[in-house]
Amino acid sequence: MPAPVQGDLRSRVETHSSVPLWRNIYVLRAVTQIAAALLIVGLIGFLLNNLFVNAEKRGVDLGFGFLSLRASIKISNAAIPYSPDNSYFYAFLVGVVHTLRATLLGIVLATILGVLVGVARLSHNWLVQKIFAVYIGAIRNVPLIVSCYFFYFGLVLRMPITKEAVHLPGPIFLSNRGVYTIWGEPTASFGTWLLIVLAAVIAGYFVRRALRNRETRTGMPSYPNLAALALLAVGGVAGWLALAGGGEPPLLPSIPVLKGTNFRGGMRMTPEYFALVACLTVYIATYIGEIVRGAIQSIPRGQLEAARAVGLSEIHVLRYIVIPQALRIIVPPTIGQYINLTKGSSLAIVVGYADIYVVTRNIIEQSGSSAPMFLLIIATYLLIAAVYSLIGNLYNRSVQIVER
Repeated sequence: MPAPVQGDLRSRVETHSSVPLWRNIYVLRAVTQIAAALLIVGLIGFLLNNLFVNAEKRGVDLGFGFLSLRASIKISNAAIPYSPDNSYFYAFLVGVVHTLRATLLGIVLATILGVLVGVARLSHNWLVQKIFAVYIGAIRNVPLIVSCYFFYFGLVLRMPITKEAVHLPGPIFLSNRGVYTIWGEPTASFGTWLLIVLAAVIAGYFVRRALRNRETRTGMPSYPNLAALALLAVGGVAGWLALAGGGEPPLLPSIPVLKGTNFRGGMRMTPEYFALVACLTVYIATYIGEIVRGAIQSIPRGQLEAARAVGLSEIHVLRYIVIPQALRIIVPPTIGQYINLTKGSSLAIVVGYADIYVVTRNIIEQSGSSAPMFLLIIATYLLIAAVYSLIGNLYNRSVQIVER
């Protein structure tokens, strides 16, 4: 019996090797991919050649040498030290910092609000469920640019003057000149405290890794995440107390105080910055809320019932059943919403906030170099999106289900 099997195998190999090249699936795939790559490269080359030829005919310089010239651009309330004597490139960096400052805060606030909205949509309270359903439907169906106009001209600029500012706990003061809140002023020991916190983070990482290995090896709960957080908290608090006992603490509180017609001290969020962050937060949170709601509802009800049947509490059901499975669904589309929030920050032009797009437009008006600046701003947005995607991919790889 073995002989016929070997003969069949030999005949199949000979048949496969005798397939003509124009019918070989592997050859066809390779040729198709090469042709597609050549077509894309040729199209890009044609467009670039067309751009260079037309630029040469019009006397337009496509180089980036102008970025070292004096900017002569005024940027109000710059987040980093800036003057019109700085270069165009430095002015562009100020716009990048402004964009990151708005988007990162918006990401944090939109995530928190989105999770609350998603959980509220699953509430058994009919009124709470309907209120947030109306909120989602109203915000998502209004263009973002209209929301920006409303937040800036309809809310922020309509707030009371500084002498009649709304006082919230914190303290936080709301006025038509912006939002003022308590802040920490770094002292000479702040850098040392950061080094202590960094050492605690590194130590927490190794402790967490060791406890997870022990938990996997023995099957006994070791609480690696809790131990790492406890180590970080102890290190930060102990370092703070040690530095404060030997001199001054790493941070001194700076509280806003009304002096004359304006507040002094604390941190100020300008009306433009506050309106942009509030608009992006409220808008993107509606999408994150629906992502959270859909992820939680996608978990099979049988798993929840089985978890409760074996005696797990609601907290343990959330920790071991709901959250680990829901995060696998939540993270990828949420990263996409973070990218949408970053792109939506370009509407800062509506409220007069000097983000990367506004600064780029001013540079183009001053220098006349539109093509290089648009290439630079496109590359910057692509780089930010790539960082978001990299973080999301790393997380997905760490939580993916490995089939054995």
